[in-house]
Amino acid sequence: MKLVNSVFLICIISAAAHGQATGPRTPAAIPDGYGSIKWGTPLSKAREAISGKLYYTNDKTVIVSKDDALEYYYGFFYTDPANSEKAVETADAGQEAVDEGTLYYVALKFPYLRLNQVREKIESKYGKSSLENIKKNRGAAAWMSESTIIIMWADEYEGEPFCRRITYLSRETAKKVNTNQERVFNKTEIDILKKLNP
Repeated sequence: MKLVNSVFLICIISAAAHGQATGPRTPAAIPDGYGSIKWGTPLSKAREAISGKLYYTNDKTVIVSKDDALEYYYGFFYTDPANSEKAVETADAGQEAVDEGTLYYVALKFPYLRLNQVREKIESKYGKSSLENIKKNRGAAAWMSESTIIIMWADEYEGEPFCRRITYLSRETAKKVNTNQERVFNKTEIDILKKLNP
């Protein structure tokens, strides 16, 4: 079990760190997106730079890719052009409406790993968490910049704190989609986010 956890942890670190150097270092700046994809990138352009192999896309709001036991969920903010003010402005300006979403979150899912192992790896990259609400082995810790929130989710498994998901989220777009957050987070996670108040 320890060997399997170590292999998965190495995969997560390579995905999250994107070439992190070894040895003592100062924390890196939290990226304005995930990997080489910036927040607000249209789905068609993001598809060219996703991690793992493409597993599913609906060509407007989601891309799912896999790399062995790792799953990446790329979420795109999409408003039906026929119902948006921007579509009216675009049409008035004689421009074609964009019929695809723009990147606003990436959720990295993996088999359970010990919470402290995941935390150590994120802290080695970005420093101490900005906010935390982990009680009785459940909750979340968040690392924040002006543009990005990284959320490490804590779950209790066999009486111990574990992690099986990290979410990277655009702060700016998250404000716009606040009413639609059920597509990204379940009710318990939404309650945790409210307590974190990022």
